Amino acid sequence: MSILFENHEKFKCSIGHFIMRFAELEFSLLYFCGIVDNPIDLNLGISLNLKLTFNERQKKISKFIKNEIPELQDKWNLINSKLGQINLERNFLVHGIGQTSFYQDSIRAFITRKESVKVKEFSIIEIKKLSNDISNLLTGVNGLSGEFLIAFNTKRLDLFNRNTDNENKIIYQVDSKILTE
Repeated sequence: MSILFENHEKFKCSIGHFIMRFAELEFSLLYFCGIVDNPIDLNLGISLNLKLTFNERQKKISKFIKNEIPELQDKWNLINSKLGQINLERNFLVHGIGQTSFYQDSIRAFITRKESVKVKEFSIIEIKKLSNDISNLLTGVNGLSGEFLIAFNTKRLDLFNRNTDNENKIIYQVDSKILTE
């Protein structure tokens, strides 16, 4: 009987951790949308994009990269496909858990996709792996909070600086090294 309650606690912890990591991922996309819209006042840019869904944020960033900084397109495409998969998993875990028992070894989640019902089963280990996948998307090679962020900010701010007067130019530096032109 104690194993059943132990599973229950492990599911709560793993799902809670997943949701917290996903929130970080969502804010990361919000940051990118904010700097796209307003590199001078990032808070204003972020607040303008709060109402956007996860998918709308992805599309906004995709369109900007395609049109303005295509040299980042290949890296973004890799990141973006992973974002889409993680968001699908989130739909299952956050919106789709149906009649299930957290006392078992796995849970079943149901969502509708293209007018059909999809069912997916998740173990605690699989949920923890999804959280690790989010961590990798954020801080791994070309992570949204790492190398890709630095490349994106540099290109975005260079673009902004080329189209503004000298007094509004933004200097972007990382580790005391100036990266903008």
